[in-house]
Amino acid sequence: MSFQALFIYANIYIIFFGVFYSLFLSKDRNFRANRILLIFSMSASLFLPFLQQAVIRYSVLPEVVGGNEINHLKIIYSIADGMNTLSPEAHESGWMIYAGIILCAGSVISLLSIISGHLRIRMLIRNAEVIEYGKNTIVNSNRISVPFSYNRYIVLPESIPEKDREIAISHELTHFRLGHYYDNYLTQIFQIIFWINPMFHLLKNSLKKVHEYQVDQLLINSGMDASEYKLTLIKLSVGYRKFAIANGLTGCKIKDRIIMMNSIGIKKMYWKLSVLIPALMVVFAVLSFTGSDHGSEFNPMQKVSRPKNPDDSVRIRLDSVTMQEIRRYNKTNLILVLMNRESALLINGKRSALEEVSLRLANSFQQMLAKGSGKKRLGGWELSH
Repeated sequence: MSFQALFIYANIYIIFFGVFYSLFLSKDRNFRANRILLIFSMSASLFLPFLQQAVIRYSVLPEVVGGNEINHLKIIYSIADGMNTLSPEAHESGWMIYAGIILCAGSVISLLSIISGHLRIRMLIRNAEVIEYGKNTIVNSNRISVPFSYNRYIVLPESIPEKDREIAISHELTHFRLGHYYDNYLTQIFQIIFWINPMFHLLKNSLKKVHEYQVDQLLINSGMDASEYKLTLIKLSVGYRKFAIANGLTGCKIKDRIIMMNSIGIKKMYWKLSVLIPALMVVFAVLSFTGSDHGSEFNPMQKVSRPKNPDDSVRIRLDSVTMQEIRRYNKTNLILVLMNRESALLINGKRSALEEVSLRLANSFQQMLAKGSGKKRLGGWELSH
């Protein structure tokens, strides 16, 4: 499977998880489970395509692993005057090259944006008043209007009232204790890869919301006055986006958080998670089937260049065959070339690197000519000289 295929499959999984979360779990109150699911969704979207690659690889070239069926094989080389010509199918088309350049450029821009965000926070902390607070450090700054946490640092505006200050510190300490900054670093890595996928941004923003919902739930359940806490959220509900890579007291819409806090006691719907595994298995199976299907409609003479001198040429056409059919052939009259999507090749039962194809095919053909094989047509194979 090519890099392009891996990237496409990864984005398909991101879309699947984004749609599933939006339909089934975005309103659920099991915040810990939602957090785990969102992290799993992003991680699995990277892992599953490589697992798929292994499944497709061993299903496409079964004679290497002891299988019985070979499906829809193709050959991409022809021999002419001792030279091998690569078919147009083997070349990357121009639009794929341009798409790759755009994706790489976007990833670089995302990386630079993330680095810039970290540097801005570091500069803010360096130029502010710092107070040790147990394992954490409180930073008082006159350059911000909204509290936020960054690793072990709790950054507070200097103008914040003392009553709101205590609530803000409790809120940001809870973010730190729950390890939400680890999630932030992980999503930043995923953002470099999936920056172009809108469903990834939906999952990332959903994780930010879950962080805030989880903290709100823990603080209210710990005995904090709910009305006072909600009032503090409303008063500090501006200016957060400048430091979006950090955890802040206004990490999502205040209206959504207040609605969620008012319904925290509602029973969770655990059954929704049971739908995920079978749905994911269906998507995995469909993509594996699609990835291993090379397509039965194939005209090889449109895919390979025609030689200048037909008398010195080899033309090879491949159809779907089984191992039992191949065993019935007399291999002295047959050049057997098997190839999978990873360009793993077998030529007359011997593994060959891509650059060795023309030489080995030419040698096999010369051996056939020396034996006076003439012109043969066996099953889906056609040889001429």
